[in-house]
Amino acid sequence: MDKYYHFTSYGNLNSIGKEGLVPQIGSRTRSIGDNRCAVFLSKGIINSILMYGSLLNHYNNYAGNRGEKAIHRYSERIKYYLTREKEVGLDSEDILELKALQNAIIWIQQIIEYKNFSEYIGDGVYLTVLDIRNVNSNDPKDCYTQETVPPEKISVLELVNLDTGQETDSREAVLSYFMSITPVERITEDLHNVVAIHDVVDLYHSRADMISYYSANNFELVETPIDLYLKKRKINAYRIFIRRLNMTEREKMLSGELYDCGDKELLDQWYLAKNLIREYNNTVSEDLDKKIKF
Repeated sequence: MDKYYHFTSYGNLNSIGKEGLVPQIGSRTRSIGDNRCAVFLSKGIINSILMYGSLLNHYNNYAGNRGEKAIHRYSERIKYYLTREKEVGLDSEDILELKALQNAIIWIQQIIEYKNFSEYIGDGVYLTVLDIRNVNSNDPKDCYTQETVPPEKISVLELVNLDTGQETDSREAVLSYFMSITPVERITEDLHNVVAIHDVVDLYHSRADMISYYSANNFELVETPIDLYLKKRKINAYRIFIRRLNMTEREKMLSGELYDCGDKELLDQWYLAKNLIREYNNTVSEDLDKKIKF
């Protein structure tokens, strides 16, 4: 049975749990100039890695100054076609080219608005999709279906550290795990495009530390049905809420959580520290015993 992967943001999970994966034209799809209304999938782990690398390469090609320069080039080309249209008219191929250039400027502008690739791709998870029909593609890393995938066929990938029991559902962690169990040579040996090979090698180099981490530790990949995953998230959120209710502001501070710096316990300790520092600074240098007490 073919296994397909799809990544999505955390904000979409509740609606996916209720309605499934519904075909649509998402923001990332628009940003690469693709107007298909579909659910996009990658077939297998290798193609999931290639899809991520492809998105990263596309972003890098048009982010920042590169995007501005591309918009300038396309704008000049558009001016040429508009002038030509007034003078002699455009044939069908010219009209298609003009529309393509205009659309390209729109999606490049969307890419430029993002501060970095992490913001462009967003925080999220990998989903696995099983037993689906009518999957279309000439490229296994870029498959799609125009039918809704029901929730019962969708699971969320989670990584479990078998030594500590710690779990994570982060797409970035799962991707690094994918790469830790897939040698780069296994991917590049089937690629014939020099640019694609270069992109994959760069992706592996950029994640070398994370790949080493998952290779050196005992992790297991778990597929959790999305309904169970969402229930577990609610339970965990409730536990965190209850735990925070019982925490002092100092405990929140030490655990790196938001805390009230005007809390009496924290202010008392702050005043005490300030007073001790003042007394220490006012102690004569020769009084070593007193300094040691501080």
